[in-house]
Amino acid sequence: MAKHPVEMQRDEHDDSVNAKKVSIVNSTATIYAVVNTGSEGLGGTATCGNVTVAGSAIEILISDTARRSAMLRNISNTTIFIGVDNTVTTSTGTPLQRDDSMTLDRYDGPIFGIADASGHQIRFLVERD
Repeated sequence: MAKHPVEMQRDEHDDSVNAKKVSIVNSTATIYAVVNTGSEGLGGTATCGNVTVAGSAIEILISDTARRSAMLRNISNTTIFIGVDNTVTTSTGTPLQRDDSMTLDRYDGPIFGIADASGHQIRFLVERD
């Protein structure tokens, strides 16, 4: 199965429902989602971003008791290893290979990552209360 690069784009904000319409695009499809961004509607918020992972453990997400779930996606060309503290290594972490993603539901502790070298990107999408 061929993998296709994915690009997340924020399309528009709808103030009437306090939400953003988000499109996730690759060469074969466009997926649209509505993400609640405030206290109305679904009652939570969502944020997304990128973190650069290096050859030493770096915190991708801090502890957050309001976090409902987190999705991590490896957008680099190498494996990134995921762990729950700063002692994670390429030998002890959970491997997240190129273009793979993982979801952590109901875990509100820190999430760390490490790679074999610097300059590798991981994207995250977090849902909070």
